[in-house]
Amino acid sequence: MHGDDELVSAAEAARLLGVIPATLYAYVSRGLIRSERAAGRAHRYFAADIAALRRGGRPQGPVVATAITLRRGGQVFFRGHDAVELARRLSVREAAALIWNCDPVSSFEADNVPEAPPDPAVRDALGGASPLSRMLVLLQLAIRREPRWPDAGNAFYGYAGARLLRFLAAAAAGARPSPRPVEAVLAAAWNLGREARPLLRAAIILAADNGVDAAALAARAAAAAGLPPWRSVAAGLAALDFDDAETGDDRAGALLAMLPPPSSGPRSLARAVAKLGETLGFPPDGAATLYGIGRVIGLMAHVAEERGARRPCRARGTYVGVMPPAPPIPQFGKG
Repeated sequence: MHGDDELVSAAEAARLLGVIPATLYAYVSRGLIRSERAAGRAHRYFAADIAALRRGGRPQGPVVATAITLRRGGQVFFRGHDAVELARRLSVREAAALIWNCDPVSSFEADNVPEAPPDPAVRDALGGASPLSRMLVLLQLAIRREPRWPDAGNAFYGYAGARLLRFLAAAAAGARPSPRPVEAVLAAAWNLGREARPLLRAAIILAADNGVDAAALAARAAAAAGLPPWRSVAAGLAALDFDDAETGDDRAGALLAMLPPPSSGPRSLARAVAKLGETLGFPPDGAATLYGIGRVIGLMAHVAEERGARRPCRARGTYVGVMPPAPPIPQFGKG
């Protein structure tokens, strides 16, 4: 029995499918089976895709080539680095820059601070709203003014991503954007002590990406359509369901082990972040806010990757509905 993230050799894949290697490679080129480079020039193939083909099925949705996140054997890797180890030793800006493939110093320069939302009346009206509501509403106001940027490299997306993280943290906190660390802004707004900051920081980094899920696909589709970075990320956030339990992995256990006292529970990272909120006393929707800010890091990486892709993530529809009446056949008089 093979797990969903288990990989098999080309010989094993061909044996399971009952095909020759050339046919296996054709399945890969058509997007029916995902593969990863192994040692040397060899590749390994996802057992779950092979099992689906053997059952006569097909992968659900488009197959997207990505270099951002790998899930294997219950572990999650960002750019080839163990996500749990990154959460233990890096700052948010360092982890974000690693995922964006850019320099953390230049991306998070002290003067790279976005403007505050322009309408004071709206900010005042949101004074009693939850952090998540403030963050999402103010983001929608901000992206209305975002220009369409030309094609750019990783440094540009790092610049845009740092500004967005600072904007969202300030919006959630009900404060003006600043160069302070994201976790420090949230801790101050939520009346948490300095001892809570490492926990907030770890949760943000662990939540940075979840692979090519619905939120990533939405952000990538918006980017493929030419929308600018913040608007594309906002599309991904709109598709993010904090209450929907994702596939479990070691990130949840790692976060729960950091709690005072260490805890155990479900393997869902979202649920572990919720447990963190209960332990520290987050405001309503605080856990979803923290999780969403973390996911922004990965969503910006997906936007950058999609804009640089040679084959963008664009689906093609096939109409299967009621056909309109056939047009009448022209009648020509006899000459």
